[in-house]
This record gives sequence, C-alpha cells and structure tokens, in this order.
Amino acid sequence: MTAQPVVVELRRVAIDTILDLPSPRASEVTPRSDSPVARWPFGQLAASTRTALEVAKRGELLYGHSHHVALERSDAVTLRDWCSATADKLLGAEDRPRAGILQAAAAALDAQIRRS
Repeated sequence: MTAQPVVVELRRVAIDTILDLPSPRASEVTPRSDSPVARWPFGQLAASTRTALEVAKRGELLYGHSHHVALERSDAVTLRDWCSATADKLLGAEDRPRAGILQAAAAALDAQIRRS
C-alpha cells in the first residue's frame, strides 16, 4: 500500500520565496570544510521537493493567491523544518518579510502533516 501524499495549500509568495532562495546543486556538495556549501546557511532541499513546488506553481491558483502542493510525508516534514530553520536565520539577518512568509508556510505544513 502506497502512502498518500500530504497536500498542503501554500501561498504563491511562499513558493516563490522558497524557490528563489539560493540552493546548492548536488554537484556542489563536497565534504571539504572550505566548500561554500559546507557554510550554506539554508541547507539543501530534495530535488523532489523543489519539483513538487515547481509543478504546483504551474497549476491553477486557489483564491487568487495559493496553490496545492503534493509532497511525500517525509518531504513535507523536511520542508516544514527547512522553512522554520530558514525563517530563524532570516530573522537573525533582519529579513523579517521573508522570515514571516516562511514561518506561515511552516505553520501550514505542520497543520497539514498533523491532519494526515
């Protein structure tokens, strides 16, 4: 039996913010401590998560501002944690607008994960 995906409604601005934050490519990940990726502040999202966000972004808008994003449960948990941790880092960098967007996305993901 295949697990049902977690389908969460995320605002378009949250999807854009997540996708627009720089993310290292897998080929850039190296074990060297002097690597820029080793110092990467936001961590790396799984390709499946980025793909799900991009697919949702191409879909129909809900209420003029949101999209349904279908994620495997583990990807949803990882994205929730990523949004929360990244929001904390952005708050520390005085980037309150993007931090607030990511905090709201983390809350929406958390609520949907708990329901599923």
